[in-house]
Amino acid sequence: MKIYKKYCVACHGLNGKMGMNGAKDLTQSQLSLTERKLLIANGKNTMTAFKSILDAEEIKLVAEYTMSLPKENE
Repeated sequence: MKIYKKYCVACHGLNGKMGMNGAKDLTQSQLSLTERKLLIANGKNTMTAFKSILDAEEIKLVAEYTMSLPKENE
């Protein structure tokens, strides 16, 4: 995922588990697609709000991608 690699890897890592700067392990998230889109758009704590950087479709694609990251036991 090109957008994820550009904006998210620095804190979440390629596998979603890196946890830099307080980033959550995306593979353990129980957030729905809607909740993930809102979080990406609005940011939280030290996470950037991407609504002025990415359009709605790009935010949706990133959210969907984070849901596809393999879990620990997969």
